[in-house]
Amino acid sequence: MGFADYIKANEKVHKAGAEVKYLFCEKEGADKLIVTFPGFTNSGKFKYRYVRTLQDVNAHRLFLLDEFGARGCYLIGHNRNFEIETVVMSLITSMLKKYGLKIDDVILQGSSKGGWMALYYGIKYRFGHVIAGGPQTKMGDFLIKENDEIKPDDQIHPFSKIRVADYIAGGHEKEDVIYLNNLLYDQIYSSPEDFPMIYIHVGSGDSHFDNHIKPFLFILDKNNIEFELDVQEYHDHNDLGIHYPIFLLNKLKSIDPKLID
Repeated sequence: MGFADYIKANEKVHKAGAEVKYLFCEKEGADKLIVTFPGFTNSGKFKYRYVRTLQDVNAHRLFLLDEFGARGCYLIGHNRNFEIETVVMSLITSMLKKYGLKIDDVILQGSSKGGWMALYYGIKYRFGHVIAGGPQTKMGDFLIKENDEIKPDDQIHPFSKIRVADYIAGGHEKEDVIYLNNLLYDQIYSSPEDFPMIYIHVGSGDSHFDNHIKPFLFILDKNNIEFELDVQEYHDHNDLGIHYPIFLLNKLKSIDPKLID
C-alpha cells in the first residue's frame, strides 16, 4: 500500500464543535507522542507532513491537517475565534488520556508555517518539547507585510497569503498585522514559566532567520527561556525540505535515544 492509499484508509475526523482531520500512527509500548503540524499549500491540495520521515520513530505519531480557508488557518480559527484550536487541543488531550501520557511526554514539530504552530501550541499549553524548522514567528508580517500582492481586494489571488490573514484576523490592515504578530509573542509574556524546551533549525541565508527567528530568540533570551539554535549553510527557505528532516531525527534521538533505533 502506498502512502496516499495508507492516508486515505486511515484518515479520521475529530469533532469538538468544529472538525479537524488527522492521521494517527500508534506505536505499541511507546511513551512519547509526536504531534506534527502541516506547512503551506500552494495548490489548494492540503497535505500531511513528515509522515515518511517519522515512520520508524518509536513514538505515537499524530499528523494534523489544516484545510480551512484558501490555504489554512494555522489551526487557530476564523475571524479571531479559536474554535479550531479548541478542536486540536481536544484531540491531543484525548490521545494523552488514551495512552496514559503526560503533557511533558509530547513533542510538537513542524517547519515554516508548521513551525509557527508548534511554537504557539507548545508555549501556550506547555508541552514538553518543540522542534521547529525555519518558522515564521511574526505571522502578520509574513502574511501581509512581506506579501508582494497588495492589490484591491477583488484582485487578490485566491491563494495569496493575504487570504489567510483575512480568514484568521478578518482583514489585512495595520491593526490585523499587529493582532497576528502578537498571537505567538503574547504567549511568552502571559506566563513565563515552565516553558517547553525549544529547538529551532534554520538556513543562514533564509530570510526567516533575520525577519522572524532572531527577534523571537531575542525575546526568549531576554526572558531567560532556554532554547537551542541550529544554523546550517543554505539560503533558500524551500531547502528546509532537505535539511530539516535530518535535524528533526537527530534532535528526537537527543531528546530520547529510544525514539530512534
